[in-house]
Amino acid sequence: MFSQRIHELEMELESEQQRHGETAKSMRRQERRLKELTAQLDEDRTTHERMHDVIDKLHQKLKTYKRQIDDAVLSALLSIHNRSCCHK
Repeated sequence: MFSQRIHELEMELESEQQRHGETAKSMRRQERRLKELTAQLDEDRTTHERMHDVIDKLHQKLKTYKRQIDDAVLSALLSIHNRSCCHK
């Protein structure tokens, strides 16, 4: 009777130890995955910041080009106006 109970408890202990091993293995996998995802998030955040900087610089260039175009158009209109005034 006692030997049978001891055998049952030993079997239960072995089963629990196997489950513990599987759980520990799964936890290590999940920790590794979390570390990978964290590294990817950091990389994505850095890339996002760089792209945002590039976009800001391009917007500034665009504003500069628009201002240059406006200045050139105004200069051309003034030149045309001055020529038409002088030819009369």
